Amino acid sequence: MTNIEKIKAFLSIKNFLNLKDQEYLIEKLELSEIDLTKRLKGKEVEIELYLILHMLGVCNHILAFDESTSVLTKSYSPDALIELNNGYRFFMEIKSTDDPVFKNSMGNLKKRIDFANSFGLPLFFAIKLSGYWYLYDANYLVSKNGRIDLVDDFRDSDFYTMFESNIITFPKGFKAIRKYKKTEPKYYISKHDNHGFMVGYELFFNEKLIFSFDSKSDKVFYYFILESLNDAMLMQLTEINEVGDEDIIETLQLESDVLLSTHGMLLSPIFHIKHHYEFMYDPTTYFQDILNNEPTHLTKEMIFSLLLELLQNDVPIKIFTNKEV
Repeated sequence: MTNIEKIKAFLSIKNFLNLKDQEYLIEKLELSEIDLTKRLKGKEVEIELYLILHMLGVCNHILAFDESTSVLTKSYSPDALIELNNGYRFFMEIKSTDDPVFKNSMGNLKKRIDFANSFGLPLFFAIKLSGYWYLYDANYLVSKNGRIDLVDDFRDSDFYTMFESNIITFPKGFKAIRKYKKTEPKYYISKHDNHGFMVGYELFFNEKLIFSFDSKSDKVFYYFILESLNDAMLMQLTEINEVGDEDIIETLQLESDVLLSTHGMLLSPIFHIKHHYEFMYDPTTYFQDILNNEPTHLTKEMIFSLLLELLQNDVPIKIFTNKEV
């Protein structure tokens, strides 16, 4: 079994194991520190991007390659072949770094471009840079001497235009009220480790009620799409009040504008959903469920349904791409 196969095996089951069993499996598979940091993270980032593309609904085909077989011929094969809905096809290499600058050696870059050219297809680099996704034609990397900067190269990224994602400005003035019960009711929206069971949600803008719902409402799916906005408000201003022995009221407020992306709004709810095996989802386990024919509840259409309702209630949101900044 190759290192890549070991990493894939570990990644596929690690969330089903407690920490002690994970440590045992790491030892059994003889995974190194580099395997667990660089290589494992690399596979997780690849899966996250494939999941984003699936939820955005922009691809006819996503064909991922097994890099372990490329070793046989020492090929500089990419991570995937992508065909967009408009028929455009390209090879895609997926990279990530926690730093604000990505660097790729010119020698490595040339070999990857030569490989793509031998098949008559363009090569693009999808780069997760300090948590943000960017996309560039390989020739752009050549023009930048293999160096991509988080700030300087933002406007030149093709991620939003090619993958039909958007940047959305949510202005200050939003307020959310989450209502919890300490004792488990028959129906609830979600469970909070400290506050109990959420039974109601209200969203305001400049003190005007936009909508409210409980677990039985047709609009309850809005709550999951709003997780990114809720997280942003949670970081800015939060007030918690206990009402009697049973109820908790949590108030969140947005005191400054926040920028969210369409693909970020689709990913964020995944980290708030609990699997039926009682662990919290991440993109990898959510992706595995989709591969097992579980339905995808998070779609771009859900986001635009929410945004349309906000616009109809005179909320001045703005929707654009990085090219329009």
